[in-house]
Amino acid sequence: MKILLIGLGGMGKNHLRVLSENPAVQTLYIFDVNSDVVNNYADSDPKMSAIHDLDTFIDSEESNDVNGIVIASATSSHHLVFSKIVSLQKPTFIEKPLAASLIEAEQMVSESKKYNIDVMVGHVERYNPVIKHLAEILSEDFLGSIYHINTQRVGGSPLNKMKAGGVIFDLAVHDFDILQFILGIDLEFLYAHGHYSESISSATIALKAGDINCDVHVNWLTPVKSRKITIMGENGMLVGDLILQEIKFYPLNQELLQQESQKNLLSFFEFSEISKNSGECMINLKKNEPLKIELDDFIMLVSGDIDVMTSLPTIHDGFKAVKIAEMAEQKIKI
Repeated sequence: MKILLIGLGGMGKNHLRVLSENPAVQTLYIFDVNSDVVNNYADSDPKMSAIHDLDTFIDSEESNDVNGIVIASATSSHHLVFSKIVSLQKPTFIEKPLAASLIEAEQMVSESKKYNIDVMVGHVERYNPVIKHLAEILSEDFLGSIYHINTQRVGGSPLNKMKAGGVIFDLAVHDFDILQFILGIDLEFLYAHGHYSESISSATIALKAGDINCDVHVNWLTPVKSRKITIMGENGMLVGDLILQEIKFYPLNQELLQQESQKNLLSFFEFSEISKNSGECMINLKKNEPLKIELDDFIMLVSGDIDVMTSLPTIHDGFKAVKIAEMAEQKIKI
């Protein structure tokens, strides 16, 4: 199998590592605007083939041998790059976010339909075992009615904040997709507030999914990196840590509720003791590297062993995340 990888920046390097280790990939064509980076990688691995002019390569007969394309360049370039390679009519993977604006996302959806190609969007958190298990748990009605979901994605500031496109497009789009994935419901934007100077560096976005209220908090300011999701339901609370790949369940504390219903006056220490013994349970997960599992799925898509519309994050999912992101940005910039 021959794969064309476009973009060797922060995320592109990760794609290059995973794809080069995949035994199904015999040739990895690589392109970046920085020719020195391309040459360094191409010289280090005989599997890699350097591309120095993308337009020339696309027009060449050699491009017909490409089986699939991965776009991992800067978000601001996704639309332009996609418009160049779409005529090759190859299964395409586009890193999240799909595009830098809703208009560009709409045009990309239209182009994918015109050329009838499968497009997978890199919402990698779907492949995090925490998110996969939470989706399964919620589908089994384990929590009963869900009241509220809160996500926290803070820290981990990019080297080039302007290139990253602001914290909402860089971070929050992950959580927009997570919420729609685990709930199976489209999100309704309510409001957003945050800090904006040259770019948005901190934001809180309120959303609604059916009757469920959701809050998404993101920033580049926190010195400690954290990626968490908390789901509150009638039977208790689930807390997922996406970095540690752990899920904890806190069942509803019946003893505490009984004390409150009887209107007993509890001392602080009595209250703390009851709360401390609330029955925290750790849900065992098999940890993995989400990007590797994600690209395994893309290779299966290229091979024709999986249907993009059945189980993969599609261009339509990417479009939905961009739509919420743009609404949130516009609200904060007012």
